[in-house]
Amino acid sequence: MIKRPFVVILLSFILGSMLTKFKAPVVFGVISTVLILIILILYILKLSNRYVNSLDQFLILLPLFLYFGFVLMSRQQVKNPMDELFADKIMGNITGTVSMIVDKGENTVIYLKNNQIKISKHSTLFLSDQLILYSKNEKQLKIGNKISVDGEIHKFKPATNYGQFDEASYYNIGGIDYKVYEKHTLIIDPKYNWLKQRLYELKLKLVRVYSSILNDKNAGIVSAMLLGEKSLLEEEIKELYQQNGITHILAISGFHVSLIGLTFYKILNQIGLNQLASTLISTFTIYCYGVLTNFSVSTNRAVVMLIVSLFANVIGRTYDLLSAISLSALLILIQNPMEIYDAGFLLSFGAVLGIGIITPLFTKFTDNIFEDVLRKYKVNDNSNIDNKHFLKFLKGVTNSIFLCISINLITLPILIYFFYELPVYSLIVNLLIIPPMSVLTYLMIIGGMAGCFHHHLGTFFIGGAHYILEAYQTMCEFFQSMPGHMLIVGKPAFIQIIIYYGILITFVFVMKRYEKKRCFLILILLFIIFIHKNEKGLTITFLDVSQGDGIFIHSDSGTTYLIDGGSSDVSKVGEYRLEPFLKASGISTIDYALVTHADSDHISGLKELLGGRNEIKVKYLVLPDTSFKDEAYEELVSLAKSNKTKVLYIEKGDIIQDGDLSMTCLHPTPDYKTTSRNGYSTVLSLEYKDFKALFVGDIEKDGEKMILEEKNPKGEKLLLDYDLLKVAHHGSKYSSHVEFLKSALPEISIISCGRNNRYGHPHPELLKRLEEAGSRIMGTYEKGAITLWTDGEKFIIKSFLDQ
Repeated sequence: MIKRPFVVILLSFILGSMLTKFKAPVVFGVISTVLILIILILYILKLSNRYVNSLDQFLILLPLFLYFGFVLMSRQQVKNPMDELFADKIMGNITGTVSMIVDKGENTVIYLKNNQIKISKHSTLFLSDQLILYSKNEKQLKIGNKISVDGEIHKFKPATNYGQFDEASYYNIGGIDYKVYEKHTLIIDPKYNWLKQRLYELKLKLVRVYSSILNDKNAGIVSAMLLGEKSLLEEEIKELYQQNGITHILAISGFHVSLIGLTFYKILNQIGLNQLASTLISTFTIYCYGVLTNFSVSTNRAVVMLIVSLFANVIGRTYDLLSAISLSALLILIQNPMEIYDAGFLLSFGAVLGIGIITPLFTKFTDNIFEDVLRKYKVNDNSNIDNKHFLKFLKGVTNSIFLCISINLITLPILIYFFYELPVYSLIVNLLIIPPMSVLTYLMIIGGMAGCFHHHLGTFFIGGAHYILEAYQTMCEFFQSMPGHMLIVGKPAFIQIIIYYGILITFVFVMKRYEKKRCFLILILLFIIFIHKNEKGLTITFLDVSQGDGIFIHSDSGTTYLIDGGSSDVSKVGEYRLEPFLKASGISTIDYALVTHADSDHISGLKELLGGRNEIKVKYLVLPDTSFKDEAYEELVSLAKSNKTKVLYIEKGDIIQDGDLSMTCLHPTPDYKTTSRNGYSTVLSLEYKDFKALFVGDIEKDGEKMILEEKNPKGEKLLLDYDLLKVAHHGSKYSSHVEFLKSALPEISIISCGRNNRYGHPHPELLKRLEEAGSRIMGTYEKGAITLWTDGEKFIIKSFLDQ
C-alpha cells in the first residue's frame, strides 16, 4: 500500500509541468502512455504485491494529473499577444479590478486583476490576468473597486548579464504581465470586498501603531516580520540580516501562522467551545491573517498545513507532515504552476522537507546516544538528578543544532543557485535568535492590538520587543565583523544540483537502512560538489551596463581584471550589475581594476566596489598617469586608499605580464596634453598566445593619431592585427576612424552602449566604417553581456541573450 498518495500525485503533477520545459509533446505522450500501461499492468495483477494493493485506487488519476500539470504550465508560459505591439513601453487604457494595495511610501502599488487593455491607435482589446499599477494619486481606492486607468504600460526588463536579477522572469512567475505608471485614474464601480478592505485598513492601523511607538528602524522590522509590510524596512537592516542568514525572520512563515492559529485554537478550547467550532473559527482566523499579510507562498503553505492538522484532529486521523506539505504544494501549483521556479517556494518547502525527512534521522541517532549515556552512567538514579537535567538540556541543544543542519542540507543548493553566497556563521546566529522569537511575536501582536486602543498600553508590551530587536542587531553586527563572514561560492550548474540531491537521497536511504555512524561520511561528498575550479584559457566578458563600460577578464592563472565599471543611465550599477555577475561567477576579489578615464559612465560602479559596502574586494586600482587630474580622478584615489586598495599608475610602454597573458599600455604618456577626460583614455593591447585584443576606452581622434604615428622599440607599429576590438566611446562617430581601423583590422568589434540611448550610439557612420573594415559587429545593447573564451589559438564568442 502506498502510504502517502498526495506525494505521488504531486510528483506526477510536477513531472507534467516540467515536461513543458522540453517543448516536446512527443515526450509527454510517451511518458503518459508508459504511466498508463504501468497502472493497467498493476490492475491486471490485481495490485497484490509488497508496494501496491487494491486500496491504491488513486493511481488511475496519475496520468490525469500529469496531463493537468502539462496543460496548466503550457498555458502559463504563453506570451500575451500585446507583446508584439511594442518594445519597451506604450500608452494605453486599462480597466481592471483592484485585488491588492501595497503602500510603498512615495508610491502606492496597486495589483489589478481581470484587466482589459486598449492600446492607443489600435482597435483590438487585449486581456491580462494581472498587472501592477504604480500610483501617486491621493484617490482612496478600495480592494474590489473596478477602475479605469490611463497610463504608460511597461514591459518588465529581462536580465542581460549572468547573475543579474531577472525582473521579467520574476514577475512572469507571479503571473503579472506588465507594470503601469498612472497618468489618470477613474473609479467606475465603487463596490468593494468588505473583508479584504477591513483587513487592509487594520494592517495600516497596526503599522501606524508600531511607527508611533518604535523608532523607524524597529518599526520597519516589526511591520515586515508580523504584517509582511516591507516598505518601511531600512536597506541597511535588510542587508545586515541577509549577511547573517536570518532574512527568513522578516518573512511571514509557518512559525507565525502556527503560533497565531494554535494559540487561538487553544484559547477557544479553554473557554469551552467544542473541537469542530474551535477548528472552524481558527481556520477563518488564520485565513484572515493570510489575507492581511498578502498571502505569500510561505504563508499559503503554512495555512494549508495548519488547516490539515486541525481537521485531522476533528476526524480522528493522524497528521502526516509529508502528506500535508504535498497537498499544500499541489494546491499552490494548481493556482500557479510557475511557482515551482520561485526561490521563496523552493526555500519554504525545502525547509519543511528538511524538518520532515532529515531531522528524524539525526534525532533518532542522538536519542540512541543519550540513552546509552543514561544507562552507562546510571543517570536515571535520583542521586544523579542534576546530571539528568543537564543531559536533557544538552539533548535539546543538540536537536536544535541538527534541526538547523537538516534545513540547511535541503536548502543549500537553492540558496547558492539564487544568491551565490553563504553566510558562514548563520548556523550560530540562528541558534541564538530563534529561541526568543515566540516571545517577540507575542509581544508584537499583543502590543499592536493594545496600541490600537491605548498608546501607553501598546508601549508597555512593545517595549520588550524593542530590546529583543536591539539585541538581534548587536549580535548580527558582531558576527558581520568576524573575518570571512560571507563565502562567495558562485552559481552552481544544474548538473551539480542534481548530483547533490542524488547524494542526499542516497544518504537518507542508507541511514534508514543501516543507522551507522559511518553513513554520515556520505555528507562530506555534498560539499566537494561546489568547490570552484579555475578554468583553463582566457575569458573576457563585456558586461551590459547600458550606457557605459565594464569589461571583466579572467586569466588561466586565476588573476582577475576589471577594465572600467560604470554607467550613466543605470543607478547603482555596481550593486545591480557588476556585483551580481562577480558573485555568480564565484569571484570575491578583483586583483586589478584598470580605469581608462574618470568619466562616471566608466567608474560609477567601480566606486561602489571601492566603497567597501560589499563582499567584493579590489586589491589594486590602476589609473592612467596623466597631468589631467581633476576632482573625479582624485576622488577615486582617495576612495581606494580609504578602502586599503593600493593605487598604481600606468603609462605608455608599461606591460602587465601574467603568464602567457600580457597587456601593453599604448596611451597616454604622462606629458600628453588634453582638455578632456576622454583624451587621456588608457589604451591596452592584450596578447594571449596567438590571440590579440585592443581596449581603447573613450579615446579621441588625436589619441588615435598618436598611436598610429608612434613605433615600438623594435621600430614596428604599435597596433597589431587584432581578433577583438572594444570600440571607442560606445560607438560615437568621433572615434574609430578609417585609418585606425585599417591598422587594427579587428575581426570582431564590440560596442558597449545603452539601448535607445539619448546619444544615438552606435552612430550609423561608425557602423559603416566597421563594416567596410570587414569587422563583425556585436553590441551589448542587442546581445546583453558578450563573453569570449580562448585557449590562445581558437576562440568562442557568445552572448547572454542568445543562450
